Amino acid sequence: MDSKKVYTHSFEIAVQNGETDLFSASMEKNRECVAAIDDAIRACNYEEYRYKFSEAVKSVTGQYGFERVNFVLAATLQHREYDGRFSQAHKKWARGFAVPNEANTNFAFNTHPVVLDGFVNSVRKAHVEMLAQEVGQYEKSHHMAERNRLTYFHSDFGVFVPYPIATEERLMARHSEIMEKKSVLEQIRTARKEQKQPATSKPERDKKQRGPEL
Repeated sequence: MDSKKVYTHSFEIAVQNGETDLFSASMEKNRECVAAIDDAIRACNYEEYRYKFSEAVKSVTGQYGFERVNFVLAATLQHREYDGRFSQAHKKWARGFAVPNEANTNFAFNTHPVVLDGFVNSVRKAHVEMLAQEVGQYEKSHHMAERNRLTYFHSDFGVFVPYPIATEERLMARHSEIMEKKSVLEQIRTARKEQKQPATSKPERDKKQRGPEL
């Protein structure tokens, strides 16, 4: 299974759709991702109480993708809504993810909640930066009017950055819209290719013109 693709439905839905194998495989990848996050955070601890979270984020998102990393973090924060060591802002962010009940109780981080909360902050920041690049490139390539854009190109940094009014939620929604459009276009292109008959080669044309061999 693709390590970056998350199965987000409940086990009950998986049974109904005959997708229990996908459910189980995705849950296993989720647990692997949790362990990888613990390891990456431990590895980026360069001195007491100091961490280079950006390195840990790059490591785990490179292997598992933002979708899975966000999913396991959101599931954990939803399950630990009572825990005051996680910030309210991050708990609010976590509520925006559809997480089946099974996932809420299956991920056990070994990282201290306060440290994990700092890691969540770095993940969210890196994710927004990634979304801004992909959304910005799409908006520019499609010549969208300035008033409809969520990003602009920052010439000093050489990257796309969100406008102040572009929230994290809106960037995620725009990114999903773009990915869906690209998926539909790819399906259309594939269907058109399949409809086209392969051209007859020159030797075959010559053979038809000569008629059947005696």
